[in-house]
Amino acid sequence: MERDSLDQRARVLLRKVIHESQSCTQSSHTLSIYDTAWVSMIAKPENEEHHWAFPESFQFLLDEQQSDGGWDGQKNSDDGILNTLAALLAMKRHEKSACTGSPVTDADLHTRLSKAVTYLQWKLQQWDVAASVHVGFEILVPTLLSMLEQEQMVFRFPRKQDLMRLNASKLRHFDPSMLYGDQKTTLLHSLEAFIGKIDFDKVQHHKTNGSLMCSPSSTAAYLMNCSTWDIEAEMYIRNAILHGSGHGNGGVPGVFPSNIFEVTWVVSTLIQAGYTAESLDHQNVRDIISYLEGHFSAQEGLLGFAPSELADGDDTAKTVLTLNLLGRPTSPEPMVSFFKTDSGHLLTYPGERDPSFSVNCNGLMAILRAPEVEKYLPHIENIADFLCRSYLSRTIKDKWNKSPHYSMMLLAETLMRLVRLWSDGRLGLLRQHFIQDRVLVVLIQILNRTLFTQQTDGNWSRENSPEENAYGILTLLALQDLPHARPLAPKIQSAIQAGRQVLVQTGRQREKPQYLWVGKVTYGSSVLAETYCLAAMHAPFSHHVWSNKMEETVTTTAADAVSLSQFFHRIPEYFNIPGWKILASVIEGSLYLQRLRLARYDIFPHQQSSKDKYLDYIPCSWTIVNNCTGAFLDSTLMWDMMVISMLDFLVDEYVESVLVQLRERDIVLLQQMVRTLCRKPDTESARETGLPRPDGHFAPTGSGTEHEASSEESTNGHSAQLAAVGVVINDYVRAMVGHSRIQKASSVDQTYLHAELETFLLAHIDQIQDNHRLHRQDPCSLDARKRFHTPRMSHYVWSHTTAAHHSACAVSFAFFTCRLASDSSRGADLFPTSYSKYMARDLCSHLAVLTRLYNDYSSIARDGAESNLNSVNFPEFHSERAGGVGQTDLSVTSESRAKDNLLRLARYERSCVKGSFQALAEALGDVTAASGPRLQDALALFVGVTNLWADMYVAKDLTNRVR
Repeated sequence: MERDSLDQRARVLLRKVIHESQSCTQSSHTLSIYDTAWVSMIAKPENEEHHWAFPESFQFLLDEQQSDGGWDGQKNSDDGILNTLAALLAMKRHEKSACTGSPVTDADLHTRLSKAVTYLQWKLQQWDVAASVHVGFEILVPTLLSMLEQEQMVFRFPRKQDLMRLNASKLRHFDPSMLYGDQKTTLLHSLEAFIGKIDFDKVQHHKTNGSLMCSPSSTAAYLMNCSTWDIEAEMYIRNAILHGSGHGNGGVPGVFPSNIFEVTWVVSTLIQAGYTAESLDHQNVRDIISYLEGHFSAQEGLLGFAPSELADGDDTAKTVLTLNLLGRPTSPEPMVSFFKTDSGHLLTYPGERDPSFSVNCNGLMAILRAPEVEKYLPHIENIADFLCRSYLSRTIKDKWNKSPHYSMMLLAETLMRLVRLWSDGRLGLLRQHFIQDRVLVVLIQILNRTLFTQQTDGNWSRENSPEENAYGILTLLALQDLPHARPLAPKIQSAIQAGRQVLVQTGRQREKPQYLWVGKVTYGSSVLAETYCLAAMHAPFSHHVWSNKMEETVTTTAADAVSLSQFFHRIPEYFNIPGWKILASVIEGSLYLQRLRLARYDIFPHQQSSKDKYLDYIPCSWTIVNNCTGAFLDSTLMWDMMVISMLDFLVDEYVESVLVQLRERDIVLLQQMVRTLCRKPDTESARETGLPRPDGHFAPTGSGTEHEASSEESTNGHSAQLAAVGVVINDYVRAMVGHSRIQKASSVDQTYLHAELETFLLAHIDQIQDNHRLHRQDPCSLDARKRFHTPRMSHYVWSHTTAAHHSACAVSFAFFTCRLASDSSRGADLFPTSYSKYMARDLCSHLAVLTRLYNDYSSIARDGAESNLNSVNFPEFHSERAGGVGQTDLSVTSESRAKDNLLRLARYERSCVKGSFQALAEALGDVTAASGPRLQDALALFVGVTNLWADMYVAKDLTNRVR
């Protein structure tokens, strides 16, 4: 689309917004069934009788009822419930009332009531109360339910007690006097929740231009319950009907007016997208500056969504941002001082229960665009840290917009501004590891999520919403200049062009905006939809000159990233995955590599011969599966599992390089120590083992204290070598079971981890003993295929016990189980039934065997050189009929044939994994891990990573050689 055309549309839009804001009639919000229902219940006294004040509103309500009986045009459960509760109450009031002016017959009303009740009963049965983000739902729904009970309409549903607990929590400090004083409060926006609980005559002084916090429903409640008819409130509602987006059809928006909100959102979005004062018309810009500076000064730097309304952090931030973007230096100091919490992040309103993600994005951007940005460094770091932690732990649940793409767009734009300032030296005191380990990880993840969730036709929205597609385009435009993303430049550019093409094709749909914004119910805005589309079509590709400091955060070269992605792309499971997806996941994984290399020495000492080549592959294996399966599990979980994967390798390496040198007597003692440590992994266990550090101190007990040990204690009947081993094993056990999130899992799941940890470590000791016996058969032989003459058990039993436990799959799965369970915050077992527990263990068993068989396949030569027992050493692989019926030739004993047979067994176990996973999935149904992802998706991720490593074993042996 031509720039001149975009400029013209932007000027027209801005002129409209300015005109309506100056006349206090600005609200492009879609009509609200909920608010209209309350308006329709207003009865006006006149000549000693009452008549319906707004019959057109009740008619609008009737016209909008759907065939299923409800009012839920957007198929949103919360909207459907709130709308239908309010509409049901309105119809019941009209049915019973003697007021004149009702536009419907009694028979028609009775039918409508019956259908509405049926719909509401069905909706309430499915309602996930905990997932609701609608403003004030915890006080509005109980009030409506109570009012309907007074009409002999009682609704029971599974989560009703949860709702009432939230209601009690919200109102535990409520006192009617809170509404009677001079101080405004957010409760004024929802006065309908306090009918019968407050004296409405005592809140009239809070009116602004006739409204209570610009809310038609709250104003309707006031007008219905004040002792004297308030003509100013009546005229406010008439203006909302006439000047709202219904233009007189009886419907009202959820907020009217919303001048400051719409002006600042429109102008700041357009300016950041490259529109200039010239392209927007200088007179328009002057009018905007005059309007905003006037209100900013009058309200001492704290604004709400409309003039003279209760100040909030969001509209204040957008005002500060807009004025600075327009070249009017404006301090964020009032905003920071008033809305900052003790923990450093910002609030929308003082005293709110949960912080808003988008408010903190907007607040941080306002600070980053302000003059003297350096003086706000502590606030910048605190807010950025809050945003990164929220994003990485997937705890984003924004209050004001339900699209995840909106949150990602804001975060991408804000953090890119921060990174540019850091690169240019203006925020040089920000810690580099914070930028590298937090901010850049978030930015690349947002880039990848945005690319991965774009549909093949260029859409990001399932409803084909132009506004939501614009969010996606603006996100990519913000990130396309990131130096880490250079290898993805062609894909990013093509994704932006595809998105823009969709915007061109769906231009007319902006007139019917999608309900993305959240108030008491969700709503859309034609003005905001047009604004974001104009921004997405206009914003240029940027080319920032990055400093050397920023360039040094790119720790993996483009060539290395491409090479690694090509390795993964050759794996059969990923043949058909687009190459850019693998490359994007490798780039994401590379951001964890430096941190992982540092963590490598936290527990296990460095072995001189170690090259640790597996470290390059561990992060990528998790990011590839997480992205390509669409699981998108949170990054804190991903990081923990990357560390666990690394520890799996390090335990194996440590056992084969250090434990293998222990005397037989020490091996027996070590087994006892392992049992003690795993069964009592606490302060007591450290003392019971009697294991001192080689420097004469006891192993860490978690208390932060150390005790000097005498020379006698330092031996205590153990060799110095065993004492050193004990310290390492103790630290390892503590790291596994003492993890803060593991401690939040149920006692059953923690016990499972302790048991698997013990089994895992003991299996390594068993393997040492098997290796010794194999070596003693023929100490001089280096033949990788030599036969193990005296196995303790058959290959089948060994592969399902010692070998499987040795593979670390089971202990990793147990850790993963605890980690997922901890996210549920319920203290319940992750697998809730005996059947699901059994099926989970069965799945894990097959995965463990599969892992060991594939590992043996890849390490035959290395195991032979190091005298490690491998599957192919078992007699079954030396039988004349090992290859199957009729295969009697001596070549069956060749390494090639042995590998073929081993691979055949591994593939059989993979087929068992598929069956076990399917059975477990059916057992779990829709059980979810409360942090967001369905439990099945989380388990599929673990299975996917295990399968990927199995295929990687076939491709190359990544384990360090220790001898």
